[in-house]
Amino acid sequence: MAEKPLSRSEMVEARLRADQLPKMVAWFDPVILGHVGVRTMLSSTIGEYADQRPMQAALDSDDSPEQLAHRHDYSDLTSQDGTPALNLDDRSSLWVDFIADLGDGFEATYAMAYLMAASSMEVDGLSKAEG
Repeated sequence: MAEKPLSRSEMVEARLRADQLPKMVAWFDPVILGHVGVRTMLSSTIGEYADQRPMQAALDSDDSPEQLAHRHDYSDLTSQDGTPALNLDDRSSLWVDFIADLGDGFEATYAMAYLMAASSMEVDGLSKAEG
C-alpha cells in the first residue's frame, strides 16, 4: 500500500524537526551583540535627523481640515458602487487578524504563520471554527 504524500506543512515540520531549517538568532553571541550595538548607535544619531513624518506631511494632498477629519470615517460601510466595503459577521462585527514582531528566526515565524492560517483554533478550552 502506497503511503500518503506529506502536505506542505508536514514537509516543513519534518525539515524543522530534522534541523534542516535556519535556527533562531543567538542574541547573547558577542559578535551579534556588537553588531546590534553599532547599529543602535548609528540609528540613534542619524535617526533623529531622518524622520519621515515631515516629508509625508509635505506630500499629503488633503489640505483642508474637513478632508483630513473624514479620511478614515467608517460610519458608511458601503463603497461608491453600493457594495459592502467591509465584510462584517452576522453580529455586524469586524474582525482583523494582526501580527507584529513574529520573533527571531524561522521557528517563531513559522509557528505564527501556521496559527494564522488555521481554519479553527482552540483557546483556553474553547474552540470556534471559521464559517
